[in-house]
Amino acid sequence: MKNAWEYVHPKDTFSVTLIGTLTREDYQTLAEFYQPVIGMTGFTLYHALTTFLDVDKVGQKDRYFLHADILNQLDIDLQQFYLGRQKLEGIGLLKVYQLEEKDKREWRYQLQPPLSAIKILQDPLLATLLLEKIGERRFNTLSRYYQVIEEPRDNFKEVTESFVNVYQVNHERVLAYEVPEGMTEPEVSLQTQATTISSFDWQFFNQLIASLKLDERHVTEHLKPMILSLHQLYGLNELTMKTFVEASVNFETNQVDLSRLQRLIVKRQTPAIKKSTVSTKIEEASLTEKEQLMKRYNQLEKQGYTEGERQVIMISETLYPMVFLEDIKQQKQGFVSEDERWVIRNLVNQTPLSNSVINILVHYCLVIQNNPVLESKYANKIANDWAQTGIKTPEMAIDKVKDMVSKPTTKRKNYSKNNQVVHSSRKESLPKWVNQEQQETPVSNETLVQINERLRAMKNKTRKEDN
Repeated sequence: MKNAWEYVHPKDTFSVTLIGTLTREDYQTLAEFYQPVIGMTGFTLYHALTTFLDVDKVGQKDRYFLHADILNQLDIDLQQFYLGRQKLEGIGLLKVYQLEEKDKREWRYQLQPPLSAIKILQDPLLATLLLEKIGERRFNTLSRYYQVIEEPRDNFKEVTESFVNVYQVNHERVLAYEVPEGMTEPEVSLQTQATTISSFDWQFFNQLIASLKLDERHVTEHLKPMILSLHQLYGLNELTMKTFVEASVNFETNQVDLSRLQRLIVKRQTPAIKKSTVSTKIEEASLTEKEQLMKRYNQLEKQGYTEGERQVIMISETLYPMVFLEDIKQQKQGFVSEDERWVIRNLVNQTPLSNSVINILVHYCLVIQNNPVLESKYANKIANDWAQTGIKTPEMAIDKVKDMVSKPTTKRKNYSKNNQVVHSSRKESLPKWVNQEQQETPVSNETLVQINERLRAMKNKTRKEDN
């Protein structure tokens, strides 16, 4: 989680502008569609910013305020403000401009009107996020409420030209789900942002689904934007996505039922996504996030893993490898190179290792070995060894790592002075969690909260960056 004090200060000045005007319908849309996604802090921050709008009420051209003013008005701290601001930025409700001059820093916040209800319901990213937050029952209620109801006209025949006839857009443009009858089709607002994503190999995925004989135009115009959007949200790799697509194909039309595809992923998405399987245990489906964390945490404790090991395992099961790599590089104040992205993509696509095992491999290379970059030759050597020795779970990977770290010390004792090999002065030291004594006390709520917050922060960070 970023420290807000590094980016903004209560004494920084700001001004607020608004593109267009906010109508009564806009405020209704904010409450029903945006608030569940951006949370109460983001929701109240948006409303608070409207009270600081740059209007000439006091004979001044520009009105500047201190961030302390809005913090006092909302009774929140700087960190809460910054997180709320990020949510508004990521969802498209706020544009932020910064000006730094010597010891002075100014901000201009440009509020953006919300999308209409219909546009939100037809946007694959926003619709999926909303469905995930409010559930299918409430989502369907909103869909029915905002559909256009056609009034009967006796003795009249409808002769209005359709949108698709005039603008030559396929009626199946709406990707997210079965559009309620009567809705027209505006441009998808966020879908166009997901045209190419470096972490998803579309060429490889296209080869995987070639045997399905899908309509090529449907794949290019409709399936691809949906696939990339869902990948942004959940980090599903090519093989996992293929499994969902196969379950959603309509073989009469040779097209994918995009509504079914979206709902399958939302319903069956789990914290630990395996590379070639999509499975969710029935008993886990009814558990809350905290209950699942507690269940997994206690399970690992019974198996004898220390608290540090348990946290590493649980985080590895929750994040897909590209996100895991980015988080480690950020903590080391580095950056992810294109070569490293290729290494991750190759590990995910070409090896039988699960995502969680790949994450442990990345952790070993960058954290335990303290290498500055993830090198292809070194990572592939380890991955090949782990695949051949049957490393299938993060627990097995952790055990393997401890064995790998302890082996060099034993081997070096066998070298004679005449056959010594020149080694780097860097020592391969065990991380703190390797030698940590096992904790027998039951998991506390505080520990669960810390794990939960870390996982949620990394997920949110990734979604914002992808958007």
